[in-house]
Amino acid sequence: MNKVLLVLLMFLGTLFFSCKENKESSVKKNNVLKKDSIVALVEKVKIPSDIKFFLSEEQINRVKSDSSKYWEKYKKTAQIRKDSLTKLSALRSDEMIEMIKDSSRFWQINKALAIKRRNQENDRMDSIQNALRPIDSMLPFGSKPLGELIKENRNDLGFSVKRGSSLTIEEKSKRKDLYNIWKYFLKLHPNSEVYDNGGYYEQMLPTINTYEYIDDEKYKFNPINGNFVLRLSNINKYELYYSTTSSDYPSSCNPYYIKEENCCFLNEGYNCDSNGFLILYEREKKHSTVIPVFKLQNSSYGFLLRFSYVEKNTIHVFDGNSIYDWFIDEKGEVDKYRTNEDGSTTNATGYKSVRLAKTYEIEVLDNGEVKKNKITY
Repeated sequence: MNKVLLVLLMFLGTLFFSCKENKESSVKKNNVLKKDSIVALVEKVKIPSDIKFFLSEEQINRVKSDSSKYWEKYKKTAQIRKDSLTKLSALRSDEMIEMIKDSSRFWQINKALAIKRRNQENDRMDSIQNALRPIDSMLPFGSKPLGELIKENRNDLGFSVKRGSSLTIEEKSKRKDLYNIWKYFLKLHPNSEVYDNGGYYEQMLPTINTYEYIDDEKYKFNPINGNFVLRLSNINKYELYYSTTSSDYPSSCNPYYIKEENCCFLNEGYNCDSNGFLILYEREKKHSTVIPVFKLQNSSYGFLLRFSYVEKNTIHVFDGNSIYDWFIDEKGEVDKYRTNEDGSTTNATGYKSVRLAKTYEIEVLDNGEVKKNKITY
């Protein structure tokens, strides 16, 4: 009996220690798995370059060593720094990096430097804007074909042609005039790439406190922010400026690339979109009268057009269209049908048309009044 009891106790003891070893082995295994999962989590967090740029080396290493603890914290830190540095646009990139990599040493110093530079630039711009600029261009202002049209007392210019057909000699002459008018204004409008490269402060308008539009149309253009300015001859008591903002049209609409034989249709290389304005500036009151005088506006069927010509105290404004599958008459009105000399009608489907028609004249009177006269047909 004693032998049996002894054997039983030995068996139970062996079983106990075996279970204990299995339990300890399982715990160790779980700990290893848990540790591996943490390592895997750290390895999975790859810091994006736009966030990494705004963190110091110490912060980057902390995120790599324990992402669960530092990732969210330093991601917010990077965003705060990014927002702050964006406002300090007067700094060079190396000065920004100094502020990021050693903020305790450089943050306040470089921030003060940015503010100082910005104030100096504002003073420089104010002095430029308040100085009386020399005249860049004498009147008349505008393309020669428009001047000839006005001189001959004609109010419209354009043609219609069936797609794929050749133009007559007369139509080619009109196309050449339209091409030269179009090109004249495009040369005054740098595209957005030129704008982004800077170098335009000296071309800013003078300081403007108040302004008004002479046109009923609504425009987003604010003359206070006008760039690419030409100073034209004075008209009575007003300084005259031509102003625009950058134009985001493709390089194919560069005035030196566009081709006369394709003038002037949307699907044939004339993919342009731009606006230009004349500014009548009264220096004593710092008040401006804004006159929209140039427009290339894309639409689903072609272009809305506006060109102008300035002589003496009068601004001549021509509006028009460049469209497919419509006719345009000498008044600038569009129609699906055209009445021919023999009384028959022609459907506009398959045709393309471009035409300008004079819509109004703006006179600047001796007493300073700006008078708009609508052209009636």
